[in-house]
Amino acid sequence: VMVAQMIDRSAGSTRTEGSILTNLILIYGGVLAFSILVNGPSGATISLWTTTFAIPVAVYFVALRLLRTTQDVEKVFLAVHVTAICCGLLALHEFYAGYNIVAKYLGPSTTMEEDFVVWYLTTGREATGDDALYRVFSFFTNPLEFGVFMVLVYPFALLRFLTPQAIGKRLLNG
Repeated sequence: VMVAQMIDRSAGSTRTEGSILTNLILIYGGVLAFSILVNGPSGATISLWTTTFAIPVAVYFVALRLLRTTQDVEKVFLAVHVTAICCGLLALHEFYAGYNIVAKYLGPSTTMEEDFVVWYLTTGREATGDDALYRVFSFFTNPLEFGVFMVLVYPFALLRFLTPQAIGKRLLNG
């Protein structure tokens, strides 16, 4: 829906494209629910279903309800791009400094035996030594989540950079 809005600037509403996408999302949810029934409900399957279906669908329906015009969608993309820029700047600092400043000063104090993941996030390169490869995670709790977020945002920023618009917006997206 949002990609169609970006490409076709004359489209004023998300209603037509939204009904097709809504049906596809509901079919996807049905397949996921069926897989839970087949495999048996457990804590892991319910957690996975919540993460991969319930939360994204809730966000989608809220967005479908609130985003009525192309300008509304533009505001969402602007917020996502500003967020990506902030994540990228923190990741640059983290890469060169060898620690995450947010995790170091706001994270809990713990030992490796108590909670390895939190310990690794708050100690930074000290945890692995200077010779080991330290993977940045920015505001995320996992380097993979950070990478996925940046990879998902990059095509939209590139498409918007290549679309003719004011020089300030081009610099923000480029």
